[in-house]
Amino acid sequence: MSKEQIIIPARDYEKYKRWAEICQMYKEMRREHPDKSKNALHTYIGAQFGVSIASVINAISRCEETTAVTLTRE
Repeated sequence: MSKEQIIIPARDYEKYKRWAEICQMYKEMRREHPDKSKNALHTYIGAQFGVSIASVINAISRCEETTAVTLTRE
């Protein structure tokens, strides 16, 4: 197994980290609360992170469209 590194600018680190956290929270909530609508989940997550519903939807779609990576800071 090979290890790959992806380099992202330091100014974007927090943005990508937040997107990953939003996506992770969304997946957990879909699993734990299958009866809740997507809109309700988007609203709740947006409130938790202090971002708009559109930002939540954007973060989720970006996570689902791309290869998952683990971000670490050295």
